Amino acid sequence: MTKVAIPILNGHTALQFENSNQFLIYDLSNSDTVVLSRHLERSGNNHPELIPQELAEQNVKIVLARWIHKDIAKMLSDFKISLFTGVSKQEPDELIEDYIEGHLETNDKMCY
Repeated sequence: MTKVAIPILNGHTALQFENSNQFLIYDLSNSDTVVLSRHLERSGNNHPELIPQELAEQNVKIVLARWIHKDIAKMLSDFKISLFTGVSKQEPDELIEDYIEGHLETNDKMCY
């Protein structure tokens, strides 16, 4: 099973990873073709640099984000979490659907 996390702010995909302390986590089938479940997780702290470790402890393997600081992106990589940046859609369910279908639009220049 693959776990995919999307940072959430006010029910939508957060503009910046660091501004979110909530993540919608999707559990995908082994073939990454079906969403088995999804749940909202809140980070227990207000320090963005601790979030990559929290996600790793939850066995998250992929993060879909709009903007992310390059230092946080590096931390995700250190925990072997794949990162897709520059996602364009605000609705998390649309993002995960695009990811599953192989149509996710990203922009790797969205690290700052």
